[in-house]
Amino acid sequence: MNKTFTCLRCDKCCYFSSEVEAPIIFPYEREIIRNKAEELKIKDDITFKPYEVYRVNSDDEELYVVVAYKWLIKGYCPFYDRNSKLCRIHSIKPLSCKMYPLILNVTCNTIHVSEACNWVRENLDYVLSANPMNVFQEEIKALLEAYVLFLNYINTLKDRFSVVEKVRPQSIRLGRLMDIDKVIESRKRTNT
Repeated sequence: MNKTFTCLRCDKCCYFSSEVEAPIIFPYEREIIRNKAEELKIKDDITFKPYEVYRVNSDDEELYVVVAYKWLIKGYCPFYDRNSKLCRIHSIKPLSCKMYPLILNVTCNTIHVSEACNWVRENLDYVLSANPMNVFQEEIKALLEAYVLFLNYINTLKDRFSVVEKVRPQSIRLGRLMDIDKVIESRKRTNT
């Protein structure tokens, strides 16, 4: 019997009790989230923290390029409608939300399945024995999209800068912080 993951509309993927659980998002997604929060007049504090950061040298200046952020959510996601149990930004939600219950950790290149998800818990024996490509068809597409995007970001940095070094977010100097999207944008202007 083949089973495909089906969201049960529980709130396990939309409720965050600690920063460790917070979704990892790309800079372009951060802008989408900010704009949508403004459009929907969401008053919640929408906070992001650099998560995947690289030190680069540009014209003898040291810069820190953010490739991914942690979206710091305390409690329910501000876009989760608790009455309908639906996401108010479903069509544009971040890739980490689209791939759930699969979780990609770009920092150490690992993937795991969240047992916080009720569907996964109810079908754990099947999940562990079946081909993940059959069980998590749409989620794997989002996961692959995120991973390819991440690798492209890293390759862009390596192509653009002579020194590229991964650093811990705690060691960055905020005055020298730049999103990967800005690097790509400036590279496009240089190439035209």
